[in-house]
Amino acid sequence: MRRKGFTLIELLVVVAIIALLIAILLPSLTKAKELARITQCSSNLRQHAYGTVFYSQNFKNWLPPYNHKLSGGKYTFVVNHWHRWFRTGAKQFQLLGKLYEGGYLEDGRLFYCPSQENKTFQLETYEPWPTDYYPGGNASDGVRIGYTYNPLYEDTSDVEPEPLFLRIQDMRPGRALGSDLLENVISVAHNDDPDAPGFNLLLIDSSVSFKVTSEPVRLMKLGDFGGYNFPLWQQTIEELERTP
Repeated sequence: MRRKGFTLIELLVVVAIIALLIAILLPSLTKAKELARITQCSSNLRQHAYGTVFYSQNFKNWLPPYNHKLSGGKYTFVVNHWHRWFRTGAKQFQLLGKLYEGGYLEDGRLFYCPSQENKTFQLETYEPWPTDYYPGGNASDGVRIGYTYNPLYEDTSDVEPEPLFLRIQDMRPGRALGSDLLENVISVAHNDDPDAPGFNLLLIDSSVSFKVTSEPVRLMKLGDFGGYNFPLWQQTIEELERTP
């Protein structure tokens, strides 16, 4: 007896079922991929903490500084504008770039978030990495990273023109050492849900937690966040520190 093949209606039903299953499963798969990227991000930040500790042990407990000093060898944090710079056109490594320069962290992937869509803060932009190439704009040539580095500082405005870096032994528990990039709204990496964006926050004890809050986005919209508005940037870091 000859066996009949599938009818057109049966094939359409199968195709419809497959399409329905894809529609149901795709959001879950997308979410799972983003959770994996958040975990990778967290691991990258933790490596920053380890590298910073190793660096400080060789430099009298100083954090990796920007290439700027006051008299007496005191490192200063000029403006938050520099927190994501890795290397400048002068071919000087600075901030977390000093971890690479000193051999504490050598894998370029550790300095870039896998969820970041802004090409300015992607590893692939700087090939061969790390070059002294800046992708457009009016800034000096240089390499940027995809994370925020928070060189903890002491407010010495009454005696010094610029805030001073703190040594590791002078830091209070609970202070943030770094986070996902705090630059501008379009550079928020974990932003699949615009109403509930998330930010990995690295503390000085090398612990990392994922904070779901829209407060940083609100603050980013208030002024020159990625430039010279240091108080606003510092307020955002402190808001993340307080977010449960």
